[in-house]
Amino acid sequence: MEFVATGLRFNPHKAGLGSVNEEEATRVIVDTSKGTEFYKNEERKEKLLEKRITEVTELAGTLTEQDKERIEKLVDEQFIVSWEQERDFSRVIVHLDMDAFFASVEEIDQPSLKSLPMAVGSTSMLSTANYEARKYGVRSAMPGFIALKLCPQLVIVPPRFHRYCAISNQIASLLREFDSHVHMSMDEAYMDITEYLKTQSGTIDDVVSKIRQKVFENTGITCSAGVACNTMLAKIATDLNKPNGQTFVQPDTISIRNFLNPLSVRKIPGVGRVTEKLLSSLNIISIQDLISNRSILFHCMKRKTFKFLLQSALGIAPAFISDSESRKGMSRERTFKPTSSLEELRKICESVSELLSSDLEAEDLCAKTVTLKIKCSDFSIRTRGVTKCFFIYRYEQILENAWKLLLKELPVEIRLLGVRVNGLVPRSEVLTQRKNSLENFVSNTLKYKENNADLMYEKVKDFGSLAPTAWSLFRENRQQNEKEPEISSTGVCPVCLNFRSSNSCLLEKHVNFCIERQEHALKKIPTNSGKLKKPRI
Repeated sequence: MEFVATGLRFNPHKAGLGSVNEEEATRVIVDTSKGTEFYKNEERKEKLLEKRITEVTELAGTLTEQDKERIEKLVDEQFIVSWEQERDFSRVIVHLDMDAFFASVEEIDQPSLKSLPMAVGSTSMLSTANYEARKYGVRSAMPGFIALKLCPQLVIVPPRFHRYCAISNQIASLLREFDSHVHMSMDEAYMDITEYLKTQSGTIDDVVSKIRQKVFENTGITCSAGVACNTMLAKIATDLNKPNGQTFVQPDTISIRNFLNPLSVRKIPGVGRVTEKLLSSLNIISIQDLISNRSILFHCMKRKTFKFLLQSALGIAPAFISDSESRKGMSRERTFKPTSSLEELRKICESVSELLSSDLEAEDLCAKTVTLKIKCSDFSIRTRGVTKCFFIYRYEQILENAWKLLLKELPVEIRLLGVRVNGLVPRSEVLTQRKNSLENFVSNTLKYKENNADLMYEKVKDFGSLAPTAWSLFRENRQQNEKEPEISSTGVCPVCLNFRSSNSCLLEKHVNFCIERQEHALKKIPTNSGKLKKPRI
């Protein structure tokens, strides 16, 4: 076969694809894709990859044997020794992966689909495929029109994300019996069952089998499991016995090395086909090769990449993410037939925002930054973000910010839309901080009221709904105004008492601003600082 771009080659690294003729599947993908924007984009990316490979191989060629020995010694002393000392064998982590989750839900609701090759998605992109379809090379993240070439009898079912969310939430509730802090995404979960095992007499394998059985009995969904002393090893183990199986990695260095060494580097979570090809150009094929060629990794890769690859090869990773606040962000995205229709894009943006809002609510989190990701019809990717001066979590807030970012990019034909939130903190913590800030401010305001009332007025006079010229009139008629029943006290800013709005979002922005700015003003008293800028609300 003629040279084929990396992104066009059939990817067999998925459960159920082991028996597929890789070369034949690649030929179908190439023939079907020729002339499309997808094909052109993969060719562009391949040129950049080849340039990177040339640079890396040339750099690796400058190393002498003496250099390699010196670097290996440095890596062993400065990195590996300290990593090994921090290795934690004390936890029992379970990674659960629902087998072909979307497809399995559809098969439960429509039993006639079980015997048919079936996928969830559209002709533009598939979300997942059942194991019957995988026999033909059909897999997730594959364009539906290519899948139909591989398997003409394929049945493509449109996705029903609300249904999948409902089943996912049900599974999460079941798993909390074994770990109250289970981390559940749509179709996979991480659990720390260390404490639960202390109350049980059975083996680890028995408990994990019990967990999987409970999920199946209550939902009809089968799941595969990996068990190890950290999340990375557990995830790798899950993939080795799918579908509906489990793998346990013994918690000791020798067992971990024996488990990892023969595996392809592609089995490491986070290593994709581009990194795989880049490493292959350095004769690094297996995980064992990463350790043997650690001097080349150190010399040729960015420091962050080097640490990630070598730690992964050694099986060293965090035991578990115990605090939700340690998460960097959450995201949701949808792939669809390319469109520039405002109406369609609005519906998709609403759907994605609602799912993301549900995720935040499920983990009691709120965020400061909203980022929009779009993939255009030519497969170019754009990301745009905005950081707010207050925390957000409601569906309407996420949608408002994502939609504004999207409107700035239009007109453009889009095939993927995603929304991500960052700067996550527990919602309860934010509410506590807000309450404390307000109480502290009120206390300080009363303390300084007599001597600094005029100065405080100067700080906030531009941010209320009353004009400065109306200030004296407002003070004279405050008592009368407070008795007016048509003005709800809940719609008044409790800090400056000047701003009224029935819009809760607008009021929240103003209150947050007043607290932050006026606390700043109190700290500066009696310094006469410059005038503050008006908030963008």
